[in-house]
Amino acid sequence: MRILFPTCLAILALASLTLAACTAKPESSERPQANAESSQAEKISSVATEDPSGETMPNDERFHDVLLTAYREHRDYDVTYYMMIAPALCIAPPPVISAVRSAHSSGPHMGKSALYFAKDSKSYDVRLDKLVDLQETQPIGQTIVKKAFRLKPSEEQMGENLGLGDLDNYFIMTKLAPDTPGTDEGWVYGVVNPEGQVTASGLIKNCMSCHMKSKTDRLIGLRDAVPAMTHVAPNVPIEPKPSSPPPTR
Repeated sequence: MRILFPTCLAILALASLTLAACTAKPESSERPQANAESSQAEKISSVATEDPSGETMPNDERFHDVLLTAYREHRDYDVTYYMMIAPALCIAPPPVISAVRSAHSSGPHMGKSALYFAKDSKSYDVRLDKLVDLQETQPIGQTIVKKAFRLKPSEEQMGENLGLGDLDNYFIMTKLAPDTPGTDEGWVYGVVNPEGQVTASGLIKNCMSCHMKSKTDRLIGLRDAVPAMTHVAPNVPIEPKPSSPPPTR
């Protein structure tokens, strides 16, 4: 496992990454470009019909094998050295103090902190020594695993810092061929619990409505996190500390 060293306290919000696979592409290739947003809205609407209560998440068994493979192999991927704050949905992360106050609010990623593992880190650049845009198209086989922990206020910092709580879930997205049925342009989303069981995979409205807005092949890049860099307390490393400290800017 290669450890990637951030050099500034930016916060990644991925893959954020919760769960979902997409419906098939529109049959007509003559649909006007101006209707692209309408097409996406229709796709998201069809996702919502799979989850009318807003609580029960679909679990498509066709993708269990690929998600469990990512779960088993993620420690061999490159990983961010510092813990990152995961905000609600996949928007740019808020300042840490705001995250403390909203730690128990709604949203799939609210009140969580995570490590991000990338199978192909050259395509998904999580290093912060330079601000690099994600490649517009990720390679087939690319996999991102977000190992999420619940957050809790640190008594030493009187609530202005965050400590680690229990392991929450593994949020995974992996890319298959773009024409694979039941995927979001090839992307498969899923959630695996700490016991190694796939608890959700398939079409989830919250996931789709966020990742479909990305201009970098469904992934959220470093530049989206930069505006929220101010007023961030020190991150908490949980992976084995390397022999040399991270470089500084």
